[in-house]
This record gives sequence, structure tokens and C-alpha cells, in this order.
Amino acid sequence: MHGVQPPCGPAAWYAAFLDERFEPMAKLRIYLTHWCPDCRKALKFLDSQGIAYDVVDVDESEEGEELVLRVNDGRRKVPTIEVDGRYFAVSPYDRELLAKELKDLQVAPPPPMASDERVDN
Repeated sequence: MHGVQPPCGPAAWYAAFLDERFEPMAKLRIYLTHWCPDCRKALKFLDSQGIAYDVVDVDESEEGEELVLRVNDGRRKVPTIEVDGRYFAVSPYDRELLAKELKDLQVAPPPPMASDERVDN
């Protein structure tokens, strides 16, 4: 029986580097509606911070709507954000509150570009 070979190559090295250097990122899910301006602002903020997220449109997901109602004392507040099982609403949109609630999320740096993707000046 052969032993497990260590990963090799730039992508494998980088993945191993991240495993050693960074804790796993928290799982973020945003419950929203497509027509909500506060939801669009929250998405824009998450994107600007490089925070990955899953989207649940409560107009299309009965389970998502029920969850939003349950965690907001019967109110349909969007956006409602879930981070590792903890819920909070940012309705009306409050950039400072959102930043405060998400300050502990770790954003992993982008992976290095492959040599064939680099652009020489």
C-alpha cells in the first residue's frame, strides 16, 4: 500500500497555505427580495468587502419567508442575514450596523493567478 502523496503544484501549495493560515470563513446567507432597495445596498456592500454569500429570495422560497418571519418576530424584514446560525435584519439599511455585524468575518485573499493568466506590461 502506498502512502498518500503530498499535494504539489501552485494551486495545491496555495490551498495548503490557506488551510494553515486562515480559519474557515463563516457561512453567510442573505434573505432578500429582488425588488428591495435595501437588499441591493446590502449586496453591494458584501461584494465591495469580498464577502461570499448565498442568496434566498423570500418571494420565491416559502421556507425562506417562514424563516425570516420566525427570526424577526413575525415581521417580514429584508434583508435578513444569517451568519453561522445567527440572524440579524438590516432593514432599513444601515451600513454601519452591517459592517459591525460582519466585522469578524474573514475574507480570504484571492488565489494567485496561473502563469498563463498573468498580463505582462
